[in-house]
Amino acid sequence: MNTLSVQIDERLEAFVDEQVRSGAFRDRSEVVSRALDDMRRDEAKLASLKAKVQEGLDELDAGLGIEVDDVERWLEGLGR
Repeated sequence: MNTLSVQIDERLEAFVDEQVRSGAFRDRSEVVSRALDDMRRDEAKLASLKAKVQEGLDELDAGLGIEVDDVERWLEGLGR
């Protein structure tokens, strides 16, 4: 495992230390690793959502959209 030295402000350092004191994490490295893993997962979710939005926009541009007057009723009809 590699070592990476970073500077963080006092507020973030206090948060990291509190996470360790709470027993949720073994040490500071584990807190930072979890945070980075969460960021990476969030970025992947965001990329997926952006792709789906673009797909929808492309379908609208191609004339494949439908007009809905009552969104709640339409969603109920989909079983949601």
